[in-house]
Amino acid sequence: MENYSEVSPLIHQIEQEMSREIGGTISFHRFMELALYHPEYGYYMKPNIRLGRMGDFVTAPEMTSLIGELLALEWIHIWEALGRPEPFTIVEVGAGSGHLAADLLRTSLKYPEFWSGLRYVIVEKSPDFCARQYSLLQQCLPSIEKISWHDHLSAAVGETPIDGVIFGHEFLDAFPVHWVTMTDAGLREKWVKRGKFGFEIEVGFLSNPLLFEYFSKFGLSLERGYCTEVCLEAQTWVVEAAPYLRRGAMVFIDYGWPASEYYAPFRHQGSLTGYYRHTYVQDVLMNPGNVDLTAHVDFSAIARAGQRGGLDVIGFTTQAWFLMGLGLLERVGCCFASGVMDVKTQQLKATVERLLMPHGMGEIFKCLAMGKGLPENCLQGFRLNNRVNRL
Repeated sequence: MENYSEVSPLIHQIEQEMSREIGGTISFHRFMELALYHPEYGYYMKPNIRLGRMGDFVTAPEMTSLIGELLALEWIHIWEALGRPEPFTIVEVGAGSGHLAADLLRTSLKYPEFWSGLRYVIVEKSPDFCARQYSLLQQCLPSIEKISWHDHLSAAVGETPIDGVIFGHEFLDAFPVHWVTMTDAGLREKWVKRGKFGFEIEVGFLSNPLLFEYFSKFGLSLERGYCTEVCLEAQTWVVEAAPYLRRGAMVFIDYGWPASEYYAPFRHQGSLTGYYRHTYVQDVLMNPGNVDLTAHVDFSAIARAGQRGGLDVIGFTTQAWFLMGLGLLERVGCCFASGVMDVKTQQLKATVERLLMPHGMGEIFKCLAMGKGLPENCLQGFRLNNRVNRL
């Protein structure tokens, strides 16, 4: 934990911004935005090992190639359902280490007709991640001419809406959130100020009028003292992204719940947390820029945002049911058929269990799909258990 105690140079930048504000405070939303995306010192923007055993957290694509392989087959299924359009554009937003793209593209190479018309676009804000993605993909693919990188979706797609897929794996959870609490005077927001021993929270008025309407839209009322988060920015992103899809699907895999579960009475402390070296960090104001800050996704809000953008909600289910719908168990079944459990087979078994079991990633991770112009029941991932009615 030695690096955790280092003083982040971002602290000075945040203090400077506070000094320019009336009252010397900034909203927690702005604090989180700076902590994650400050151009020089933000957690995602500076050179750093974030993913894997040596980083702060592990995502499913770092654990196994199965995620990318199964998603590739699902995207090929969509391509066929749309009449094999050319080009068929896959847009991956927030591609992280690049492992998911590598597995997806390696699988796509096995289908020459699909590969010939494929255009793969990565939308990535982090220069460090872009460099890591480029290096990995250059090593594992015969050519990377089909791949392009952009920092915004508008630049990635251009003026003509695409036939294809826009998808993100652990993308929505990385948006800055508004941190709110219910008081005797009504809903209030948490602001950040400089205290005697570091950054402190101060409760104040709402910085965005949309926060007033947020809970009433879902028919939710919060008890006094209830503390939670609202991610307006992710919803705005989905609304603005929807018109870039002419035909196809927008798919997100992330941890979260529908609104009725997200804001259940027993979740009165919310889901906002930090990660450092695979350990929860309770004090989310500590050492900004060196700690990953994240909150779970309200999938009901994301689905409604997609509808406002003109998308149909196609499917919603847990990661376990989604992967089983894609044929995960059939794909690995042959490895276990012999009954011989060597080291590789044992590792595969442990990985599959972590992906599927409720105490692992199987239940907390969800998959939401929205789209345009797709035949009914097109996506195989929802054929076994579609929970759209829970959104």
